Amino acid sequence: MARLADPTPQEVGLRDLPCDADHRTRWLEVLTAHPRLIQRPIITLPDGGAVVARDDATLAAVVERLRGVPSCRGVLSSRRPMWRRGDRRRLLR
Repeated sequence: MARLADPTPQEVGLRDLPCDADHRTRWLEVLTAHPRLIQRPIITLPDGGAVVARDDATLAAVVERLRGVPSCRGVLSSRRPMWRRGDRRRLLR
């Protein structure tokens, strides 16, 4: 869930840092110091997973998937869309 294609991850050693429990503290230190490296929006799912919904199609697919989840029914209304084109960027600033 980090932007590894930018020059900054290479400069701070993030590209070569293993993604495991032993290196979690270092990951958090780097991402805290360089928050632009975190891809957004990150949607956490009821099953403990997460999705980076960078485009409208991914976001729409996640919302559609969650419509049937009982714990999400109060959050997702089938009567009106959660967002309109362009709203996502304004909401996530």
